[in-house]
Parts: sequence; C-alpha cells; structure tokens
Amino acid sequence: MANTQDPIEDTRRQLWQETKPLIADYPLLGCGLGAYESCFQPYKAVAPGFTADYAHDDYLQVMAEFGLPAFGLLLAVTVMAYGTALRRTASDHPSRYFAVACVASLTAILLHSFVDFNLYIPANGMLAVWVAGLARES
Repeated sequence: MANTQDPIEDTRRQLWQETKPLIADYPLLGCGLGAYESCFQPYKAVAPGFTADYAHDDYLQVMAEFGLPAFGLLLAVTVMAYGTALRRTASDHPSRYFAVACVASLTAILLHSFVDFNLYIPANGMLAVWVAGLARES
C-alpha cells in the first residue's frame, strides 16, 4: 500500500527535478488534467514507498498536465491581471487600497504555488481567479 503523506523538503526538490522529463515528453498538450500521478510513475525514482499524486509546485504541475502552450497562456493572463493591479496602486488612483489588497493576495498565492499545489484545491483556485478578475476590473 502506498503512502500519500506530504514529502520532506529534499524529496520535493527531487520530485521537481523528476517532473522535468515528464514535461519534456509531453510539451504540447501535456499528459492530461489529473493524469500526473499515473504518468509520473515511470519518471519517479525518489521515495519509492510514497505516491506522488502532485508535483508540489503548481507551475510544474500545470506544465506537465496542460503542456507548455497552455501554461504560457495562463501565465500571460496572470501577468495581465497582476500588472493591471500593480499599476493601479499608484497614489493618485481612486481604488488604490483595493488594488494593493489584490496585489498582496495574488503575490501570496503565486509565491505559495512554487512549493505546493494549492491552486488544485478548488476553493483556492476559484478565489485566486476571483481576485485576479477583481484586480483586472478595479
């Protein structure tokens, strides 16, 4: 029976390194949404007693499952929303404090995504999209 508890820091780094060949083998369309766990098995050498159901990095996870073009598109949309909110933090903008809150929220989720798979939790993903929409329209 495989263990699915959270990996330690060194194990995460090895998972990240072992995910890169998976991305290289499926660069255009990815391996498919939700298929990371089954597609990653041939590449996984670290912690054989553990099941790697996520890459523990949202960016690598999206690249592996969706492919590089979709990752680029999602990155462009994120940069547009973040950039709009960042520009609206200027001292003369009427919704400055709202924009600051959006920038802080997006910064937190984007930084956390480097070391965990929190956007794959539906409530977190929907909240991040909602804040990005508010940032874009504020």
